[in-house]
Amino acid sequence: MPQFVQSVANQQTPPPYHFPGVTAHAFVIDIQMAAVQTYCDTYFNLGDERERGFVYRPFSVWPYALLMVVQYPLMINTNRTELGLDEIPFADRGYSSQNEVFLAVPLVRHGVTPQNLLLNAAIEWALPFIVVDNSTSAFSGREILGLEKLWGRIDLGSGQFPNGFSASVEIPGWSSLDPKAMQRMRRVLHITTGSPLPGVGHKSSVTSAWTMLESPIVLKSFQGLADAFDSLVTMSNGVIPTPMRLVALKQFRDAADPHRAIYQALVGARSKYYDIANLTLYNEQDVAITLDTSGSFAEIAKIFLPNTPGPATADPKVSIAAHAAFGFTANLDFDEMSTLHTFPVEGDDCASVDGGGAGMLSPWLRPWWGLINASGADPQLPNESAS
Repeated sequence: MPQFVQSVANQQTPPPYHFPGVTAHAFVIDIQMAAVQTYCDTYFNLGDERERGFVYRPFSVWPYALLMVVQYPLMINTNRTELGLDEIPFADRGYSSQNEVFLAVPLVRHGVTPQNLLLNAAIEWALPFIVVDNSTSAFSGREILGLEKLWGRIDLGSGQFPNGFSASVEIPGWSSLDPKAMQRMRRVLHITTGSPLPGVGHKSSVTSAWTMLESPIVLKSFQGLADAFDSLVTMSNGVIPTPMRLVALKQFRDAADPHRAIYQALVGARSKYYDIANLTLYNEQDVAITLDTSGSFAEIAKIFLPNTPGPATADPKVSIAAHAAFGFTANLDFDEMSTLHTFPVEGDDCASVDGGGAGMLSPWLRPWWGLINASGADPQLPNESAS
């Protein structure tokens, strides 16, 4: 990946980042496998399958997505790179804060030949919808990380019931696709819950296996498992990969022709939650999630919904059912950013294209590579196009 060059003319800050004391609310919702496959084919499965040597597919074993709302009271850049020119290192530039809403979709990646079928295997997460209310975070996320971050307004509250939760997301959009329509801030997403379990104001009794977590015994067991898993990850020195390894398509566009990419690569990063505490459960029947599918929001609706929105006469406000809803506090680190695979582009001599798929090595194998490869060279996986 081309090296990021810091300039005093902008506020972009490259990773790693440390986010202590975040508060997260998660909602498990249905995701359509056909829509996920279309997303994979559009953004990840570029070019010829046998030439690139891998394929992304929906993780059909768990056909759900996580709709996450995260509050970041402190956003700290821990990059201590010496910049020169008397510039202040990133880690000494103070902190920022933000609210964030995103949809996380699990994907499975594997090789396409017998040689690299398992060596390329990994479970990763895509973020096809992500909104932040911090403009610096939006610019850095798009330009440095390749994430599809949108800037917007995110209002958080408690809802109608004691200790409940609510979130409202507004982003710039058009109410119609008429050429004369003017862009304005419009609410695209609204979320409300009832009181935490056990509590008052519930529409129904326990209706699913998820809500059995309201039991204090189960809650303590859940927290114990979370602590044990965190310790296991630490002791294994990364051999057991942490969840939420993100993947995104990073592109540089031609200024004269915005539809043409002059650089494109799959990039990855690790998003690790730890020291999880204050687990809060909500009855999923008390959760109301409303998505606006009108105008320019129809593109966003394709990600959430099985079909494209109906005719203009239909109600554009669509309700999305939640299978589970919970909140927690934690520390969050965002690090281990790497280039997974670079794709050839028009006019490129392909000299810098990663055809061997070194970045595609499975997370379970990477920590052991130094033991099985005495030379210390980067792994070169078998590739059908090279044979």
